[in-house]
Amino acid sequence: MLHVVKPVDPKLLIEANDAVSAQRGKGDATFTMIAHFDNRLEADDLLAISHRLQALAWLIQKGEGPAWVIHSKGKEYKLVNEAMFRAAAITPLSIEEDQLMANLAFDTDAFLKNALAESDTTGSA
Repeated sequence: MLHVVKPVDPKLLIEANDAVSAQRGKGDATFTMIAHFDNRLEADDLLAISHRLQALAWLIQKGEGPAWVIHSKGKEYKLVNEAMFRAAAITPLSIEEDQLMANLAFDTDAFLKNALAESDTTGSA
């Protein structure tokens, strides 16, 4: 049976990422999000945010979307453009019930189309 991860508000996804990032790798990311939102969100919303952040991290680890990711030389972290978070919030995400959560991933083409649509345009041609 297919489990569909519901879309989330992009602001909540960014807020969750900021809370987890502030811990600088200390502690568990899920517990950090639960504590940060402190009963402001329902459990299914927290789960959707967690799954979407996990799928976004996997996509970035694979090297997808390099136009929206900056690698800081000598740093362990990467800077990710907000367009990637907005795309992660809305891009369809699902997993078969019998698959491992490690297999949770966005369709790369659909994700990158959404990231492009969510990107700010600057300059003129």
